[in-house]
Amino acid sequence: MLGAGAALVAAAVVGVRWWGEWRRVLERSAVVEAREQVQRGGETYRARCASCHEEDGGTGPRLTGAVLGAYGSPQRLFDYTRLAMPYDAPGALSPGEYWDVVAFMASSRRLVTEPLVLTPQSAAGLAWSE
Repeated sequence: MLGAGAALVAAAVVGVRWWGEWRRVLERSAVVEAREQVQRGGETYRARCASCHEEDGGTGPRLTGAVLGAYGSPQRLFDYTRLAMPYDAPGALSPGEYWDVVAFMASSRRLVTEPLVLTPQSAAGLAWSE
C-alpha cells in the first residue's frame, strides 16, 4: 500500500508525463497553424501583390527582407499594408488576409526564425529578427 507521499509523487510523475505529451501536441498544432497561415498568405500575395511587387515593370518595389525589415515589426508592416495596399484598393482585404500576407512575407524573407501565427496579440511587442 502506498503512503500519501508516494501517491503524491506517482500522481506528479503521471501529471508531468501528461503535460509533456499535451505540450508537444499543442506545439505541433501551432506549427501546423503557422504553416497554414503562411500558405494562405502566399496565395493572397500571388493573387493581389505579386503583379506590382515581383514582376519586372511592376509599380511597387521588390519586397526584399531589407525593405520589409525597415518597418521594424510585423505590426508596423501590417498597419502600413492595411492602410495602403493593394495600391488600387487599400483596405480591400480582411484583417485576417492582411495578417496572412504579413506572415507569408516575414517567413519567405526570413524575418521570423520560428513558425508563429501572426495576430494582433502575437505581434504585440515583436520586432524583426534582422
